[in-house]
Amino acid sequence: MGSSQVQQLKHSLSAFGQTTDRASGSLMQQGKDFDRAAQQLLALIGGSATGKDREVASAIHAASRAVREAGQAMQHASTTARNYGASI
Repeated sequence: MGSSQVQQLKHSLSAFGQTTDRASGSLMQQGKDFDRAAQQLLALIGGSATGKDREVASAIHAASRAVREAGQAMQHASTTARNYGASI
């Protein structure tokens, strides 16, 4: 790989890292907003005789976990790309 290609790759990796950092930050903030709304909703639902409240709570918790994991995966991708860019 030529020097200009290496520089282009480093630039692309850096840009990817910046874009991914912004996206993961936004996603993590949305996850926090979702958690607050979910806590309010779960407090209002309380217990029900049919157990549907547990089904709703389970779905909300699964969604919250998925958002957190997605944000963490994006942060990991950003760090990995930047580390690779720094190593070449």
